[in-house]
Amino acid sequence: MSRLVDRLWSLGYRVTVVLLCAFILAPIFIVIYASLLPSVIVTVPPTGLSLEWYAKLLQHPELGQSLVLSLEVGLITAVICLVLTVPAAIAISRRRFPGRGLVEIILTSPLAVPTLIIGLALLQFYSSIGLFDTFVGLVVAHVLVSMPYCLRPVMAALSNYDASVEEAAAVLGAHPWTILRRVTLPIIRPGLVAGAMFAFIISFDQFTVTLFVVAANYVTLPIQIFNYVSYQNDPTIAALSTLLILGALVLIFGVEGTVGLDQLGQAE
Repeated sequence: MSRLVDRLWSLGYRVTVVLLCAFILAPIFIVIYASLLPSVIVTVPPTGLSLEWYAKLLQHPELGQSLVLSLEVGLITAVICLVLTVPAAIAISRRRFPGRGLVEIILTSPLAVPTLIIGLALLQFYSSIGLFDTFVGLVVAHVLVSMPYCLRPVMAALSNYDASVEEAAAVLGAHPWTILRRVTLPIIRPGLVAGAMFAFIISFDQFTVTLFVVAANYVTLPIQIFNYVSYQNDPTIAALSTLLILGALVLIFGVEGTVGLDQLGQAE
């Protein structure tokens, strides 16, 4: 009897996992499915397959320009976040100084403040200093909201390894900069990669804050997609989304081949 109960429990667990995975992945498959249909309306079963909407992307160069801009801003944001968060994470994790907790709260405060409030505040601030609808203002805004997502994995990676290796390197006569470059950074590399990925993703997908800090000169991809679907009703954006999904898969497999997703999980 107990064996039958165990089998039923195992079967129920497997079915539940499959249903949850299907529920999570269903929107992605629907987007891909819609991008391959020849008609505007999604039909089941399909009346045929077509790459018409992928070809139509070429008729909208503004989408490609916005994609390039979002990639540029995302990469710059990831690099700046790493440059700023690595020293901060080392100081918070390894040093004891007055106001240490306050510094950590300030650096992670964008997690607790709604992006709508951040966007309104930046709109008023940028308007007064002339940074509204500028590339610098856009990057600064993205760094502000992305930094906490970069800081946490780096701090987790620093807390998960033995600092005695740094002491051993110092005893052997290594300069502090050499210790940082050849000991600390290689050991916490999974945390650096995870932090950079999170910062890039948050920046690339940022809509609310971007909506308040730019107008017409620097339109990122989320804003461009919003503008498109406000006036057009066809699967062109579904085709673009499918390409972005494929790009994300390439990125995931690339990270798996270089660092390993299991290492990123440990860094978090």
